[in-house]
Amino acid sequence: MNQKILVVDDNPQSLMTTCRALDNKHYDITMAINSSSGIKQIEANHFDLVITELATAKVDGPTILNTTRASLPEIPLIIIAAIEAMHFQDDIFHLGADDYLFRPLQIEELLFRVNRNLSDLEQRRRIGFYGSILSSCCVCKKVRFEKSERNGNAQWMAMDHFLKENLNILLSSTYCPDCVKSVQNEITIQIDHMKTMKKDSPP
Repeated sequence: MNQKILVVDDNPQSLMTTCRALDNKHYDITMAINSSSGIKQIEANHFDLVITELATAKVDGPTILNTTRASLPEIPLIIIAAIEAMHFQDDIFHLGADDYLFRPLQIEELLFRVNRNLSDLEQRRRIGFYGSILSSCCVCKKVRFEKSERNGNAQWMAMDHFLKENLNILLSSTYCPDCVKSVQNEITIQIDHMKTMKKDSPP
């Protein structure tokens, strides 16, 4: 399913330009021409990302942001501001926005920020899903991957491969304190055994 994005902009030309660029990347786009329309969309639908102006004649960015956080707390929100509003950067993050862009808008930068924020959201959702329930074999310790993108069927894979492929987490090999003690004890036993055999062996 295509990821759903809401774009709130009271300038019809810039709204169409932004939405066309996103639509070309196969996102599911919803347009809103003012704050009232944007709020209605947020309250009635589920989105994966909201893009809104910071402050224009018909768009109140902070209100859009607050509504988004109340209805869809997990999703990222990107604020678009005029270049002269650069000194509002800290305020934008204090309001709870995840990212921002300045006009004149560069389409390549827009697409990069959108992709990055949606990738971060997908990562958080995957971690949340697998953090709640994860099946593993009690013998070989392989993990059952319920939502395989390869063939739609459950797969069994080693834990390190599962974490790398699905959560982008790499495991490094080390010893926990209990295993360190166990290994040290085993080595000590083997050394003592070798000493005993050497002592008992005939000259």
